[in-house]
Amino acid sequence: MITKADIQRVLRTVERFWTHDIWRIDRMHQELPVMARLGILVARSLYIVVSGFRRERIRLRAASLTYVTLLSLVPALAVVFSIFTAFGGLEDTQARLKALIIDALAVNQREVVLEYLERFVGQTHAGRLGTVGTAFLLVTVISLLTNIERAFNDIWGIRRARSVLRRFQVYWPLVTLGPIVMGLSLSTNAAVEASDTYKQAVQLAPSLAVFIQLGPLLLTWLFFTFLYMVMPNTRVPFRCALVGGVVGGGLWSLAQKLYAIYAANALTYSAIYGSLGAVPLFVIWVYVSWTVALLGATLTFAVQSVRTFEPERVVSQEEREFVAARLMVAVAAHFAKGGGPVSGDTILSQVLAPPRLSRQILGDLVQAGLLAETSGEDTGFVPGRPLEQLDLAHVVAAMRSRNAPPHPMDETDALSAAVAERLSRAVGASAAELSQESLQELVTRAPDPEEPARLVPKASA
Repeated sequence: MITKADIQRVLRTVERFWTHDIWRIDRMHQELPVMARLGILVARSLYIVVSGFRRERIRLRAASLTYVTLLSLVPALAVVFSIFTAFGGLEDTQARLKALIIDALAVNQREVVLEYLERFVGQTHAGRLGTVGTAFLLVTVISLLTNIERAFNDIWGIRRARSVLRRFQVYWPLVTLGPIVMGLSLSTNAAVEASDTYKQAVQLAPSLAVFIQLGPLLLTWLFFTFLYMVMPNTRVPFRCALVGGVVGGGLWSLAQKLYAIYAANALTYSAIYGSLGAVPLFVIWVYVSWTVALLGATLTFAVQSVRTFEPERVVSQEEREFVAARLMVAVAAHFAKGGGPVSGDTILSQVLAPPRLSRQILGDLVQAGLLAETSGEDTGFVPGRPLEQLDLAHVVAAMRSRNAPPHPMDETDALSAAVAERLSRAVGASAAELSQESLQELVTRAPDPEEPARLVPKASA
């Protein structure tokens, strides 16, 4: 007979598996069957996605992006469609892109939303708005893209946003060339379907028609993949972005179908709001779209970080100092060999510490002046001072004073003074020991590791 104790024991075993066993990086180096390793990676990815959604960050970010989107939608569409007008001769391409955007935004409310958007967008052109108004439109679009970048950076645990120059380099082609390329692809697809060659090919190979009909889904996959590669302020491998793009794009297409059924049968909003009943439905759909997009981004992050990610937990000061020292030594070793700036992803691949913790510590080291983060094409980290002037004592001091500078203690009695004096001597002795060897000397005498190892200190017995 199953008792309550048996159930509790099973629950504890399951909890330990999810929170501890699957995160032991040493298991990835054992001779496990391929399917077992694949199962561990899949379980880790599912944990990252589910835990990210349960922490409410995804839902809060989706609500924030929904608000920003509603404010920026008309200016964004005005900028996009004005680009077609500026080039000229792209009326057919513009019409197809407009139909695609309306179908994506206004599920089952196409006519109502199209009427409002055409009225608003038609009033926002450069001739009527003037220079200041046009500049305000561009700033609004950049603000929308910046908020999207912040949401994605939060998923990756990145605290530093792109510089103004990097934003211009990334956002400007996205705003100007992106709509034109998408519109031309739609026009090309329509032209292929209308051609006699295509009709003859379909008669010979009916499966070709199925492939062409999957064009919108393939375009959605490519759009989500591109979004996950470009928007985070870090390098995202194509294979990781592709997994998130296929899953996120597929879920978005499925949500679009289900939402169309819901919107067709939702009579409540029409009864309450009358002719404005499409507005709350539109807001709900924008929120659903951003929720799905952020879920896909979380999956992309999970696939990229599945070997090094660990669940959020209380990090001891000892572990924080150890990881900081290892990160600092990794940058110093690369620099001592004559290498230039080393990217954060390269450092994380060498130091198998939790990615979020490592990125936070890299930011703390930059803030303390021990590291410097470069910008431009070779974005990465370099020592903030000559290696001869750096040692592990500087790293430990930076980690202990990362939140606030040391505050003088008020000794109110002899016992307190004795405790403070003893602790001060211990800290001084530790700093003296760590400062005996500079980072230059440390990386010179230390052999290169043949392979990365789990670099977290063992818990004391």
